Amino acid sequence: MKNNEIKTDDFFTINPFYYLKVLTYKAPIILLVTIICVVISVYFVNSYSTVIYKAVSKIIRYDKKISMPRDVPYKFQNFNYDTALQTIRTRKNLNEVIKILNLDTTVEKLFSSYEIRRRKNSDIIEIFFIHKDKDMAVKGADLLTEIFLKNFHEIQNAATNEIYNYYKLQKSNIEVEIEALETQKVAFNNKNKILSLDIQKDYKYEQLNEIALNLIDTKVLKNEYTTKIKEISEKLKNIPKEVQLEYSVRSADLKAIDEKEKELSKMKQKYTQHNPKIKTLKKQIEKMKDNYANNKNKKNIPDEITYGNNPLFIALVIELSQSKIGVVSSTNRIAELIQQQEFTQNEIKELNFLEKEYSIIYKQLKEKKQLMDLVVQRLNELKIVLDSTQEDFKFLERAKTPKFPESNYKKAIVIASASFSLFIMIGFFILKSFFDFKIKEPFDIRTRFNIKLLGEFTDTKDKKIIKKDSLNFINNFIKSTKNKKIVLVSSDLEKTGKTFVIDLLTYFSSNIKRKILFIQTVDKNSDEIKDSLIDYSNDNVLDLKNVNIVNEFVDKLYIINDEKNDYQLANDKATLKLFKELKNSSYEQVIFEIPSYDSNPYFFINLSSYADLILLVFKSNYSDRKKIDLLINEIKKLGLKHIQGVLNVIDKKFI
Repeated sequence: MKNNEIKTDDFFTINPFYYLKVLTYKAPIILLVTIICVVISVYFVNSYSTVIYKAVSKIIRYDKKISMPRDVPYKFQNFNYDTALQTIRTRKNLNEVIKILNLDTTVEKLFSSYEIRRRKNSDIIEIFFIHKDKDMAVKGADLLTEIFLKNFHEIQNAATNEIYNYYKLQKSNIEVEIEALETQKVAFNNKNKILSLDIQKDYKYEQLNEIALNLIDTKVLKNEYTTKIKEISEKLKNIPKEVQLEYSVRSADLKAIDEKEKELSKMKQKYTQHNPKIKTLKKQIEKMKDNYANNKNKKNIPDEITYGNNPLFIALVIELSQSKIGVVSSTNRIAELIQQQEFTQNEIKELNFLEKEYSIIYKQLKEKKQLMDLVVQRLNELKIVLDSTQEDFKFLERAKTPKFPESNYKKAIVIASASFSLFIMIGFFILKSFFDFKIKEPFDIRTRFNIKLLGEFTDTKDKKIIKKDSLNFINNFIKSTKNKKIVLVSSDLEKTGKTFVIDLLTYFSSNIKRKILFIQTVDKNSDEIKDSLIDYSNDNVLDLKNVNIVNEFVDKLYIINDEKNDYQLANDKATLKLFKELKNSSYEQVIFEIPSYDSNPYFFINLSSYADLILLVFKSNYSDRKKIDLLINEIKKLGLKHIQGVLNVIDKKFI
C-alpha cells in the first residue's frame, strides 16, 4: 500500500460514478414509474378539469387631501390596504351575493371563487370572479364590488362610532369624579385649617435644625464637665487635705550658719567675690556646714511647726462642685431639647401625613382634569370624522365578458407530475444506496478503508473475464508475498468466498509445482482429520509428519474452532513456537485460513501479529461496512500494517 495507515469508514465518502451506475442500472424502473405517473396525471386532468371563465371588476381609492392627519385623526390616519382587502370577501358580503344571484353554493366555496389583487404601489384593487358561465362571472365580479362599496362606509366608521360612544360615556363619569374631588378638597382645607403646607413644613424643619444644633452643643458641654470631674477626682486622691505651712529651728549650729550667711550676704553688697573677708567668711561657713553634716547621730527637731488646709485641694473641690452642677444642668437641658425635638418631629409627621393625603386628592383632581381635556378634544375630533361623508373607494371599471376561458394548466400538471415522479425515484435510489452499508465496489475498500486490493472478481459467465481476474489476482499475490511466507486468510463475515480464493491459490501452486501448506479451521473433529490437527495442548504443537496430503504439492493441516482453542490461542509462547516452526519448515508458502472476525475474533487477535501477510476476503453486496469498522479498529489496536484485500462477487451481481 502506498499509505500504510488503515482508515475507518467515513460516512460521507462517496463515489459519484457509483451512483451514476446505480441510476443507469435502475433506469428502466425509474422510466416505468415516471410513465405510469404521466398516464395517471393525463387521465386526471382530462376527467376532472373543467372550462372556467374569469371576469374582473376594478375599484380605485382616492386619498382625502382636505386636511392633515393631525387635524382630523381616526379618519385620515395611515390606510391599511391589507385590512381593506380582507373586508371585501366577508361572510356578510358573500351571503348577499349568494342571495341576489341565487347561487347553489356555500360561502366557503364562493370565497375560493373570488380573487382579490392589488398591484404594488397602486391604489387600484381588482376583484376577480371565476365561473363556468361567462355572464355569471361578470355579474359576480360587479355584484361583490357594489356590495363592498355599499358596506365599506359602515365598516370604516364602525370603530369610530364605538370610540365616540366610549369617550362620551367617559366624559360624564369624569365630570362626576371631578365634582366629588373638589368637594373633598374644600372639606380637607376647612377641617385642618391649612393655608400652605409648604410654608409650615419649612418653618418646622428650621426649628428642628436649631434644636438639633443646641442638642449637640449641650452634649459636648456635658462631656467636658464629665471629663473634668474624672480628672479632678483622680487628682484629689493624690493631694493631702492639710499641709505644713511654716516651722522654726532654734539650734545653735544652724542659727550660727544662718547668721554667717546673712553676714555674707551683707558683705557681698559691699565687697567683690575676691575680697579676703568674703573668702574667709565663705571658708568659715563651709567648715560649719561640714561640722554640722558630720554630726549624723544628732537629730534636729524644729522648735515650732504650723499646719493648715491645702489651698490646691480647696480649689479643686470648688471646681469639682461646679463641674457636677454643670453636668446636672446639661443633662436637664438635653432632656428638654430631646423632648422639643420629638414634639417638632411629630408635628412634621402630621404635616407629612396631611400633605400625602392632600397630594392624593390634588393629584387625582389634576389627572381627572387632564383626562377631561383629552376626552373633550377626542370628542371634537370624532364629531368631525362622523360628519365626513367622503368615500374612500369608487368604481373604476366594471367587468367585461371574457372572450376566452382560463387556462386549465393540463400540460403543466402533466410535466410537473412527470418531473416530480422522476426526482422522487432518483432520490429514492440515491438515498437507498447512500444508507446501504454493504460493500458495493472496490472504491469502498480502497478509499474508505485504504486497503490495497490484490484481486477483484466480477460476477460474470464470460470465461475470458474470469481468467483475466484470476491471473491479475495471482500476479498481485505473488508480488505482495515476495519474502512473505505465512499468509493469514480471514474476512469480516462468514461466506465471503475465502474457500474460492484459497482454492485458486492452491490450484495455481500445484500448476507451478510450488510446495505449500494449507491450514484450515474446522468446526469439529472427524476421523478423517484427527491425525492432522494442530493441538495446542501438546508440547509439539506442529506435527508435520501427519499432514493430510491433498496432492503432490499441497499438504493440509487443521485447527478446530472451539472454546478450548480460544483459550489456548492466548498462549503467546505456544503461538510463537507454532509460527516459528512454520517459518522454518520446508514449505515455500503457508496459507492459514481462520474464521471471520465477526464469528470468532480470538483467532484474528491472537494470530494476526505473527503472520507475514493478512489477506482479507470481502464480498460485494454482503460484507458490511460496520463490521469492517470493528475489524479495522482491532487492526489499529494491534498496530498491523501488512493488510491486503480481495473483493469477491461470485454470488452477487456487481453494478
